[in-house]
Amino acid sequence: MEQVFQVVSEKVSSSVVIVRQHPYGRYCVGSVVSPPSNTNTTAIMTSSRLSEESGRIFVHFNDNTELEARRLVSADRFTLLEVDYKAGCSMIEFSEIDVNQPSDAFILAPNSKSCLSHIPAFVVQPSCAARDAKMNNIEGSENYFLVLCRSGNLLNVGYAIQNQLMSAPVFDLNGKVIGLVTSQCGTDKTKNDIKIGLLASHAQKIRDDLLEESKKEMKVAERSEESKQHEEGAETNSSAGTRNRRN
Repeated sequence: MEQVFQVVSEKVSSSVVIVRQHPYGRYCVGSVVSPPSNTNTTAIMTSSRLSEESGRIFVHFNDNTELEARRLVSADRFTLLEVDYKAGCSMIEFSEIDVNQPSDAFILAPNSKSCLSHIPAFVVQPSCAARDAKMNNIEGSENYFLVLCRSGNLLNVGYAIQNQLMSAPVFDLNGKVIGLVTSQCGTDKTKNDIKIGLLASHAQKIRDDLLEESKKEMKVAERSEESKQHEEGAETNSSAGTRNRRN
């Protein structure tokens, strides 16, 4: 089984990055979400908790190159970042169907700010669907699953504990993403960590919404810049006309 994990993790390694915050030392996992055909920029989806705070953000790729990122938009615990186009990376591929039974999986976890390694995982509960005291369905609970993994990857940053697997993709043994880690649930009897993951269909929708929102904001920014240039041109022409009349 270890050999299977090794082969598949190498296959998907170019789609997973380490996102670090400077100068505070925090870092977590991110996913490449823009297609290789986009040769202008490369988009990264990561945890909002890391990227919403002040400081510069850098993205470390599997070939040991690092690029500074720009924050674009955020929604539902996730943030979309943008870096200059990075050749050689690949986009994560979501599973076509949500996981529906206990199964083997793995996560690429950071050993440091510049190194990822695979850790075996296991989907112990395909759905977190729950009901309240009145036996009514708790809205949204069915969108999550529980996954067990050996390593907690909790980073003590002095005043808080940061989960470095926040937003990390959970892969099946075909290299498809079955979900994204959203939070820590606890530990089992053997001290393995239990993570809560957002199922692939819902994670993919958030990704698509973030990409669409970033396009809208880009168009607004472009129109604003065009309007600004038009106003500056009008002011220049007006000033030139005033000087000509005086002459």
